[in-house]
Amino acid sequence: MFIGAGIGLVVNLIIIFALNGESSNLNVKATLLHVMGDLGASAGVIVAGIIIYFTDFQWIDPLLSILIALLVAYSAWNIIRQSFRILMEATPKGIQLEEIAENIKRISGIKGVHDLHIWTLTGDRHFLTCHVVLDEGVPMSKSPQFISQINKALKNNGIHHSTIQMEDCQTSHRDHLICTDLHDHDHDHHHHESH
Repeated sequence: MFIGAGIGLVVNLIIIFALNGESSNLNVKATLLHVMGDLGASAGVIVAGIIIYFTDFQWIDPLLSILIALLVAYSAWNIIRQSFRILMEATPKGIQLEEIAENIKRISGIKGVHDLHIWTLTGDRHFLTCHVVLDEGVPMSKSPQFISQINKALKNNGIHHSTIQMEDCQTSHRDHLICTDLHDHDHDHHHHESH
């Protein structure tokens, strides 16, 4: 029993150290949780066995099992919450829409930002879509230059993929940072430029 638990302990420690560098990925987090559960079980078997051998306290085995199960359940709940936010395409934690919009508007030649949406996949890949309004007199032909500048600014916030619609100041649109009418036909046939 001790030999099997010891081998399991060593193998799981190796796996944890190998995966720890990728722990920002939600799939890796779930894998680490599973491995840590196995690690806890192996350690629990060893500790319980030693205690029972020297003290005959039989209750230590179920007690350690319950403690390990509670720790795994707590960690699993955090992963479930993160998964729910991803499925609901919620704004990632640590990212403020207003701050992102202000960073974009600081670029010379940009008047405003609206219909901004940021979401994530697997917890470490952030995506963005938005409409960007150019200042009066700025030609739409310069859109690629602005998109390049915007994407450079977005990378500082961990956003590496964006879909940006450029508009001149004469384009009719709702002046909302977040799109408030998903059925607005004015937004159904826009041309988007992606990075």
